[in-house]
Amino acid sequence: MSRDQLYISSITEFELLTGATQEHKAFWNFFLERIEILDFDSRAARVSAEIITLLKPKRKSIDMPDLFIASTAIVNDLTLDTLNKKDFIHIDYLKLLD
Repeated sequence: MSRDQLYISSITEFELLTGATQEHKAFWNFFLERIEILDFDSRAARVSAEIITLLKPKRKSIDMPDLFIASTAIVNDLTLDTLNKKDFIHIDYLKLLD
């Protein structure tokens, strides 16, 4: 994977399109055609299960979409860039952009 490429999870694609107006969907479809969309797959599902197991002793939880986005970044060895860092900081081996 190129470090100069922009990637998003298929979960993020879902979140962008859910509830979007037709005007917004036209914008997002234009944008989504130009970036790499990473599928949530079996590897990401297994990492998600592992993350849940590791969070339980810490008494931390994470919303499922964020969990799936994080695990997709992990299995693809990518750094996650988000404005919502507080939901991801308890995942020890997730790389977050500073």
